Amino acid sequence: MSRAITLAGVLLLALLLPTLADAATVNRLVNMGSGPGMKYPAFYVVWPGWPLVVHSCGRYWCKVTYQGVVNGWVSARYINRP
Repeated sequence: MSRAITLAGVLLLALLLPTLADAATVNRLVNMGSGPGMKYPAFYVVWPGWPLVVHSCGRYWCKVTYQGVVNGWVSARYINRP
């Protein structure tokens, strides 16, 4: 029984770590765009200090989820990772 509980704890931790590692904020008011670049229209505003999840980053742009439901792209220069 103890081994099953330990295994369950390890599996839960393995599921949570990637999410915690990808948590971030922005350091100023930032527009979220529909794609990675200035040619894509901005459709949302990300407020500084509010958490977002970073899914991937290129050299200049990161694909993020904001408030758990809004998906888009934010300039990598404004992202703060803990």
